[in-house]
Amino acid sequence: MILVLAALTGPATAGARRGFLLQLHDPGGYLSGSPVVELKGSEGSTREVRPLDDGNPPDVKPDDDVWTVAVPSFLDPRVDIEIKASGRSWTGSAKLDPDDVKALVRLRLEPDGQALAEAQQVPAAPAKGSSGSDQAAATSTGTGPGALLWALAFAAVGLGTGLGFALVGRRPRGRARVEEPAVVPVPPRRLEAGDVTRALAGPLAGHRVLVLGEAPDGPLVHRCTEPAPLPRELVAAVEHLAVVAGPPVALLVTEPARLDRSGPWEPVPELARRVAGRFPLFVVGGPPEWPA
Repeated sequence: MILVLAALTGPATAGARRGFLLQLHDPGGYLSGSPVVELKGSEGSTREVRPLDDGNPPDVKPDDDVWTVAVPSFLDPRVDIEIKASGRSWTGSAKLDPDDVKALVRLRLEPDGQALAEAQQVPAAPAKGSSGSDQAAATSTGTGPGALLWALAFAAVGLGTGLGFALVGRRPRGRARVEEPAVVPVPPRRLEAGDVTRALAGPLAGHRVLVLGEAPDGPLVHRCTEPAPLPRELVAAVEHLAVVAGPPVALLVTEPARLDRSGPWEPVPELARRVAGRFPLFVVGGPPEWPA
């Protein structure tokens, strides 16, 4: 074990890659919820990960349409990538340089189902208030990662090698694979202003309805108090409501003019794209191609 640690802390393998950071750039706003990414390495490694856009590390900023996930212990030099979300899929691939300490794979989702990828090295960020000479001094005085590895080696010798052999080949921990039921998308509906009450008493009866705009009160009616929500913020509010046990959820927009119009898209079609048929969506004055 000590010989292995000596090799790991020596210069010959100082750049051994432990994994990579995956970022999905989604300028078209196709992703929502928790997209599934399947990774297939050129040497047999497989992995399923779920990137997030919640601002929690390794993601940097919430709701900026950049979805991030760390992929540890992935050593294959090439990886094929498939992204699945909202009934759509994108495919791409990336090469991982074996000399990278930790690679960053960036993918941009295109409307034609392609994911354009670029792999690059992620530089190590120096500690605040430390210069290059300070870091070199820390390494030379035994406070760098090599010294920590040696300390761990001597501590682990007393535990024996049997446990280490037992752990060899154990599959990485992650979400258990399940057979997901087929979901039939719910088409969005358009309403006239006078149809709101009938919709709440008819097709939306028995639903917890999140309402943006004016609508009759009811025990299952939840109102959005945000003055000008983005489409993704409105969908996130419905998803948050769905987490709580209870009747199914739906979204009713009686004042579409209140939707935030910042961005290159029209807010109502953008809202429908983000809902992606996962729950009922009713919009007063919706596009004429929507069923009434």
